[in-house]
Amino acid sequence: MIGCIASKLLPADDAIEMFAQGREAAVLMAFRPQRDGSLKLIFTKRRDDLNSHAGQISFPGGASDPGDADHVATALREAHEEIGIPPERVQVIGAIEPMSTFVSDFAVWPIAGIVPANVGLIPNPAEVETVFEVDLAELAAVREKRELNRAGMTFTTEAFETHGGLIWGVTGYIVGQLLDRVNGCIEPAVP
Repeated sequence: MIGCIASKLLPADDAIEMFAQGREAAVLMAFRPQRDGSLKLIFTKRRDDLNSHAGQISFPGGASDPGDADHVATALREAHEEIGIPPERVQVIGAIEPMSTFVSDFAVWPIAGIVPANVGLIPNPAEVETVFEVDLAELAAVREKRELNRAGMTFTTEAFETHGGLIWGVTGYIVGQLLDRVNGCIEPAVP
């Protein structure tokens, strides 16, 4: 399944050259191979008392630092800072197109990587409340468009109701884009 998914993604070097409007940031779409051959994606739930995106589910990631060589380096650094994944333990397999956020004015580069099952996930208590994993087939099965109201604004978003909570907003959009790209690679979820 990993080979199929990698073949559907953009090469990371190509994606990092693409333009998106906003402050530069990157996230790691971290895949974890399972013994049964399936893949899970790693998500974080942000702490409820943070100034921005409090309580939301996201991929590990954040704003680019001047010392980051590129967006891949940003995604790997942030994943290490937020949930303890050593950058050298991530096999980068590609990316999807960057996107601009209209509320927070970020340009986000989603980078895809494989994280071995034996790599421990340690949430940084300053940022992350919890870490959880969701099977790709489950994400495909629960995908929906949902109307939400946040801060007085009503909008329609990609949404995924999971055991870890509701994935929506930019993270939901990224998951939707990923699923559209790798659709033929995912085995249907077993009921």
